[in-house]
Amino acid sequence: MSFNVIVIPEDDRLDSYILTPVLKAALAWVGKPRATVRMVSKPHPRGIDTVLTTAFFDQVRRRYGMADLFLYCIDRDGSPANDARLLTAVQNAAQRLRATQNVDGRTAHQEVEVWGLAACGRTVLTDSFATIRAHRDPKEAFFDPAAESLGVHRGPGHGREHIGRLAGSMYSRVRQRCPELQEIEEIFREAAD
Repeated sequence: MSFNVIVIPEDDRLDSYILTPVLKAALAWVGKPRATVRMVSKPHPRGIDTVLTTAFFDQVRRRYGMADLFLYCIDRDGSPANDARLLTAVQNAAQRLRATQNVDGRTAHQEVEVWGLAACGRTVLTDSFATIRAHRDPKEAFFDPAAESLGVHRGPGHGREHIGRLAGSMYSRVRQRCPELQEIEEIFREAAD
């Protein structure tokens, strides 16, 4: 039986390079290696203020109606308010689904790029991973320099494709460093039952 996940990111153009391999690895971790993961690209996600609206979700639902699970993946950006906003959006979206569908989501702490950095070792990251996760802007402070250090910053997604594939291949390490991924695993398990 197939399991279809539609991911709602803040910005599909860059986030998809990390979200797709990491979420596919998470699905394989929970015993769903053949699940499909599709990133919302139309309507185009244009930031948290757009994707958390009911109007945006209605467009997504109409376009990607065959989903078993709609999964929001947004950046926390150092703001607990983003967690609360996400919860409200999920509750509103749940009222608009068929009985066989699910919707949920998690914020990446602090940004999706941190999931990619979780796969990098001390040769690339000189700060502790706790420092990286706590930083308000880890993309600029740590991800961009890591991509440059690896020589992939000129590649697709400014290094996100390479680092995202690395994170997917090292998912066991990534999930230990990013507990919100363990919560997403539980979402996958519950939605697939």
